[in-house]
Amino acid sequence: MADIRGTSSAPETPGGNAYETSTATHEALSAWFIGPKAENRELLKTHLLSIVDRVAHERHAYFPRDPDFITPIAQASAAYQREVADLERYLTFMTTLLSRYSIPYFSPRYMGHMCFDNSLPATLGYLVAMLHNPNNVAVEASPLTSYVEYCVGQQLCKMLGYRTQEELSEDNKVKAYKSWGHVTCDGSVANLEAMW
Repeated sequence: MADIRGTSSAPETPGGNAYETSTATHEALSAWFIGPKAENRELLKTHLLSIVDRVAHERHAYFPRDPDFITPIAQASAAYQREVADLERYLTFMTTLLSRYSIPYFSPRYMGHMCFDNSLPATLGYLVAMLHNPNNVAVEASPLTSYVEYCVGQQLCKMLGYRTQEELSEDNKVKAYKSWGHVTCDGSVANLEAMW
């Protein structure tokens, strides 16, 4: 059997032939997703465990001499065990239903909507943020994520060709204001705000 890679009639590209470039791109993108067959599940598990460990470390480091709020006695209680069992039951139920009845956006065989599998960076970033529960209603409630939101807004403005610096007149009065943006919960809210 002949090696078809060596006889490719594909045009040469700066990174080699089109087949090699396409393969390298596929290999790089393969690290970004769980995969249609969950091929990267161990990668996801490793990062999930790392996130939980880092969050736990930082929580313990905040006033480390304070006593435990959730004690071993509380964890051994019937009420605690009942709630843990409920959590496990409902989480298993929900995961089973979602896995069985959701649209298979993760599969390259499905092209019915303009949706795709969530990337690992997006999924893990979302989890990290949710564990810290930032509230961007005010900078004092979310000093880091409010700053990140500002930076993302400025990047989007720049990408779309809007001004990201104020223009001042000779007498130091604002001649043209800079653009701004912020993160919304969804596309509908973004569109409504854009009309405002």
